[in-house]
Parts: sequence; C-alpha cells; structure tokens
Amino acid sequence: MAIKINIHFLTDIINSISYYDFDECDLLFARLDGNDEYEMKLIIRYNLYINYLFKPDKYKKIFKPTLQYYLTTEIVDFESIFNDAMVSFDCTKKPKTFFIWIWEVFFEGEDYLISENELSNYIISNEDSNMPHEYSIHPKVKFH
Repeated sequence: MAIKINIHFLTDIINSISYYDFDECDLLFARLDGNDEYEMKLIIRYNLYINYLFKPDKYKKIFKPTLQYYLTTEIVDFESIFNDAMVSFDCTKKPKTFFIWIWEVFFEGEDYLISENELSNYIISNEDSNMPHEYSIHPKVKFH
C-alpha cells in the first residue's frame, strides 16, 4: 500500500503560529522559551492542534505519515522547516524536538517510528508546494 507524503505539510502546519502580523507576534510570543517543553506544548496544543482539527481528512491523511516519515528517517533539516515558517520565537536547541512535541500532542500515545520494512511504502511527493493549501480546502457544502 503506497503512502503519499509531502514535506510542505510540515511548514504548513506551523504557519498557524506565524500568520499574525509581526507586532502581534512579538506581543504573543516574544517571551517564549523554545526549549521549554511545557510552553511549547501549550502553543502546539492551543494553536497548531486546534488548526489541525479543522483540516479536512484528506489533509490529515497526508500530514500524519509525512511527520512520521521525516521523524523516523531524519533526512530533513528540521531547523530550516521551522525557520521557513517565520515563527516569532526561537526554535529548540534540537529542532527535531519541536516536531516530536507536535507528534506527541497530535497523536498522543502513538509511536512515530516506522519499521524499515514499511519505509518502502512511502512515496515522496515534495515537488508540489501548493499541495497543503489544496488539501486544506473543505469541499463545498451544498444546501437544498
């Protein structure tokens, strides 16, 4: 079974804490310590996770395995992904840790590690940077 993933979903999910204008960001996040697990998990839970819950299922179907794949393989520069989102606070000293905290908040109690045998099922589709946006759009609701 092929599992489609796209690295741009990782930046997209973080964008929910960087969409504020810069003045608001400074007020909201200026004193955060990116290395404080408790503070970061609060930001993740009440900003990123809330945003994630409102995403359509087709978005979630790609986001979760994408995060899982890149946490397992470590073939990505997590610091660059974090910085690309232009978040208003500094990343943790170990940027992968921030993404592990996202996993722990979003998928509490689940292990992110993928077995070596299962890794071959993943299909990387990173060419399409618009994919997260396209998958974020809810189908139109029809009223009778």
